[in-house]
Amino acid sequence: MQRLLFSLGVLCGSLAAAPAAYAQEGLTFTNWYYEGDIEKSFEVYRTSFEAAHPEVGAVKVEVIPYPRFLDTLNLRLASGNPPDVSWIDASHGPGFIAAERLVDLSPAIEADADFNLADFGAAMDPWTIDGKVYGIPFTNAGNVVYYNEDIFAKAGVPTPRELLEKGEWTWAKVHAISRDLVARGGARYGFDFGNNLFTTGWQNLVDILPTFGGAPWSSDGKTCLFTDPKTIEAMQIVHDMIYTDRTHPEPGVEVDFAAGDMGMSLTRADFAFRLNDVTFKWDVVPTPSGPEGYVPSLAQNAIGVFKGAKHEALGAAFAVWSTNPENDAIWTASASPRLSLQSLDILSKNNVLSAEQLERAVIPAMQSKKFQLEYTHRNFGPLTSEVERLFSSLIWVPDANLGQATSEICKQIKPLLQ
Repeated sequence: MQRLLFSLGVLCGSLAAAPAAYAQEGLTFTNWYYEGDIEKSFEVYRTSFEAAHPEVGAVKVEVIPYPRFLDTLNLRLASGNPPDVSWIDASHGPGFIAAERLVDLSPAIEADADFNLADFGAAMDPWTIDGKVYGIPFTNAGNVVYYNEDIFAKAGVPTPRELLEKGEWTWAKVHAISRDLVARGGARYGFDFGNNLFTTGWQNLVDILPTFGGAPWSSDGKTCLFTDPKTIEAMQIVHDMIYTDRTHPEPGVEVDFAAGDMGMSLTRADFAFRLNDVTFKWDVVPTPSGPEGYVPSLAQNAIGVFKGAKHEALGAAFAVWSTNPENDAIWTASASPRLSLQSLDILSKNNVLSAEQLERAVIPAMQSKKFQLEYTHRNFGPLTSEVERLFSSLIWVPDANLGQATSEICKQIKPLLQ
């Protein structure tokens, strides 16, 4: 933990001259989620960094809920008051890099002889341009599906684990058994996208679209694919569950799998910490397959520093500190981007999920040769805001005709895809 001390003379030449100012102002660290294991881990990073670098004074944690995170961040950037260090969503990273808003972290990384950037493998690809590093991934997380065993037993239908073992764990099965969970199992809803399709974005369809061969736009970002029959087929399942079967919550309805009245919930693996004290039996499986097989989504969110921050060099030092090998090994509830930390033994440490559950539900996403990174685009900010607006008025309504609705979406977003 002492190895970055020597580097601050290089990175922060002015620090020695003004330690009081830094102590007074502190270092601002902005994120969108600070609970459970991730809070415990980042508190270790924060307090150890403060102890090693007394000139920091204090690292001030600012939590902005994800639905407002990008807008709030953009307002701060526009006003010339960015946070010193921040989480950066994998979807928005390329846009910030293209706009040259991020600080090159390479000097801070090179100042830590033990950092071992190569250990991140392909996870660094979205964050590295011409040898410059604009963000360091702190997660390589995929989603999983938690399910309530008691509700399944009452409904008398095969559990997701049983279906997985028979090779039948598919979106079609999710669609079908959700009706039984509500009708016979007493579930309030059979299934929900726990990351919330309505408040955190249509892009959470990333867990179903690729399994049907669908996508929002082409890989070069120039062609709208919402009208592709494969995309529509996948979206139709979700729409039917919401408005025809009523087995998925509608917009504005708050649900919580931990309350015990949900059949299944798709969310991050580290949600397990919220299930420590529940009274119902639960288990976990990977996300379902579709016609294209198992295609997990991966969120390679990163930590980075914005140009114009008050303390760019200190922010860079904190970004490196919180992702060095020692600290990365602390937070194992979600898959680390570091290849050296992607073993069952390491993932099992301090994890609510058992080794068997990790091997069944978490490791398959890490090892899958087919996967889908969170959707991104060079114009992702304005593009996703427009898609979100159009989904709210054209898709997330009871009488939506998805063929017509997606045609209108493609027409409206065409200028943003050029």
